[in-house]
Amino acid sequence: MRYLQEIIITSLLLLQISCFGQASIIWQTCFGTSYDDYFTDAIHTSDEGFLTSLFYSGIDGDANPDDTIIYPARVIKFDSDFNIQWQKGYGGSDGYNNFIKIIQITEGYFFTGYSSSTDGDFGGTTGGRDFSIIKTDFEGNKIWGKCYGSEQDDFIQSAILTSDNGVLITGRSNHEGGDIPFHYGDGTTPDAILMKVDSLGEIEWVKVVGGTGYDSPLGDPIEIVENVYQVHIYSSSNDYDLNGTDSIGELKRWIININELGEIIDENCLSATNDFLRFDGHTYFKNNETMVVGVGNPESELFPADEGHMFDEGAIAFFDADLKLNNMKQYGGSNKDLLYATAWDENNNYYFIGTSSSLDYDLPNNYNGGENKDYWLLKTDSLFNKVWSMNFGGSYQFGDLNGKELICKLIHTNNVLYFFGMCMVTDTLPDNDIDCGHISTLPGFVFSDAWLVAFDITVDPIVDTHIDSGILIYPNPTSDNVTIEMEKISEESELVIYSALGYRVFSSDYTGLSSVVVDTDTFSDGLYLIVISSYKKIICSAPLIIQH
Repeated sequence: MRYLQEIIITSLLLLQISCFGQASIIWQTCFGTSYDDYFTDAIHTSDEGFLTSLFYSGIDGDANPDDTIIYPARVIKFDSDFNIQWQKGYGGSDGYNNFIKIIQITEGYFFTGYSSSTDGDFGGTTGGRDFSIIKTDFEGNKIWGKCYGSEQDDFIQSAILTSDNGVLITGRSNHEGGDIPFHYGDGTTPDAILMKVDSLGEIEWVKVVGGTGYDSPLGDPIEIVENVYQVHIYSSSNDYDLNGTDSIGELKRWIININELGEIIDENCLSATNDFLRFDGHTYFKNNETMVVGVGNPESELFPADEGHMFDEGAIAFFDADLKLNNMKQYGGSNKDLLYATAWDENNNYYFIGTSSSLDYDLPNNYNGGENKDYWLLKTDSLFNKVWSMNFGGSYQFGDLNGKELICKLIHTNNVLYFFGMCMVTDTLPDNDIDCGHISTLPGFVFSDAWLVAFDITVDPIVDTHIDSGILIYPNPTSDNVTIEMEKISEESELVIYSALGYRVFSSDYTGLSSVVVDTDTFSDGLYLIVISSYKKIICSAPLIIQH
């Protein structure tokens, strides 16, 4: 019976979307090689074009290998119609290079990321993998490039432009030496690193924050007022900068405000398990509060999810001027869901991107039967009430991420929503929503391509009550009685009407009948699903609309 109920709920949610409208894919394209490839960032540029950074792990396909650069950090510049204007790779004769943030400035761009090249565009590392930054003009021509870090691997998290046209970089390191002045602990866990460079890339200051536990920035730093920056840090430390936080629990979200010198001027610490969880979702400062997109605990005491929602929920958390969690919205279903990034339109409708393996509640479908993750696109109004929700992606058995970290960007402009992410490229295309990609040259292996998808978000709500399902329903919409007619079924059968949340609001034995009259006067206005079933098989279904 549970299997039948899941089918009914899924069918109902699909009918909700088909009756009331949602985004639709208008075009898509893929970039990459026959190995793993993905977008890392994208911005809408001042000339109304688009600039993206991406990583290719192969040297065929779109890679156009340069004999002098091994695994370069790549960028592609598009015009407003997504015609390629230029593309470049930056790196050296060895190592790996990747950009994770693009920053537009008045004279060109800053690209920030990491490099392990010992020569080339970044001038060589201090040791291992370093933070890196390169400044270019508007055509991508390098003006200067630099690396920063310790004598071993350091990991960049994010970067933003500061008020004085420098760059604030956040990351983590297990080591000291080079540009990292010291390290807490024995080197087995990282400290959070905050680094400020000027407009020429020269280091102004480096701050090591945290304790002897695990400390790493979450999301993006944000400027909340001029020369005051907020950083969220995941921490398991209880000493040094987090001395006295034992009572909060082992895992914490530590929020700090720093001034232009990197000095902590305000801070707060809260549990990373009770309400809003640890996750590297994007961070925004809007309407004088911090909005963080990520993952929530459906059993939160402060802001619980609706009944029936389980595991992880896609969440939007709001932090006030005192750095306290003052609101949180949760969306999802009875399986694992998360949100990662957002964009908004001129009417302050919000669009959120994430992944989900749920089949119910806020999720209309799952291409893998709830066994793995699809991409999830959610629209809310300005008050964060759900408007519609949709799955998209492919049918790869290990999900649209294949166990990898979600890296993506949403950009809204001119009534189109652009998704910059990745897709798993199977041997057979199209694969559900995926109709492009470079197929692996290794038999039995499936890899990803950088996937660019354009969604039309101007679809007007429509209502189509005529569905050829074998059921005759009249009147529909109805405000009083409704007659449901279907040919007689000899085997034992049942007629059930489900609400928009999947609850039974009416049921009747339909064995041997050809029609039933139902009084809907006590039903609330909205969309319902009529289902006639026998044992575990749905014989037919159709929507019913009630309008008093």
